[in-house]
Amino acid sequence: MAEIGGKRALYTALREMQADMHTLFSDVAARIGGVMRSYATADGTIPQARGVELRVEIGSIIDGMFTGTLPGRRGRHAFGPDGVTPLAEYPRLLNHYLVQVIRAVVGAHAAYLRRVMPDDV
Repeated sequence: MAEIGGKRALYTALREMQADMHTLFSDVAARIGGVMRSYATADGTIPQARGVELRVEIGSIIDGMFTGTLPGRRGRHAFGPDGVTPLAEYPRLLNHYLVQVIRAVVGAHAAYLRRVMPDDV
């Protein structure tokens, strides 16, 4: 049966990406937990009057994981004007692993072609 070239590299990259994403989301969750604790009273409750303020701060943390800002442009964006440069950690990880997987699969196919094709082709 035919096998996909670079398959092992693909699964290795997926495992590594899963671990990196777990770390990223754990760090963000810890930051959110810290913010929530800072809003809590001595008995551990968060006053309803501070709810909007808390949601805005937590939203800012989450937005910062996925998007950034561009000078002179409104809104938040995952990538820069070139559509490739990541502006936040999540798109940076996506780019990193996309390149890693493509490189592995193309490298496996190139190695196969070098083995089976004559040099003058």
